[in-house]
Amino acid sequence: MFRTLHYSNFRWFWVNGAAQAMAQGMQFMALGLLVLDITGSSYQLGLVIFAYGIPNRVFSMLGGIICFVDSRDRRYSWVDV
Repeated sequence: MFRTLHYSNFRWFWVNGAAQAMAQGMQFMALGLLVLDITGSSYQLGLVIFAYGIPNRVFSMLGGIICFVDSRDRRYSWVDV
């Protein structure tokens, strides 16, 4: 089931992704606590969380539209097409 974990490069890739996700979660929590501590307003906390998520949504949708990941032939790079 976990044959891919036998490859050291994949293990490093997986550990790196997990560490990055945890760091981003801690940053998100610390930012929220800081906004709540400074302003004391749940409304402003919601605005900051919303503004923090906008670039993730926009760039992930744009990346999916631009790259056409599932519709392109994987034997060729995106530059050749």
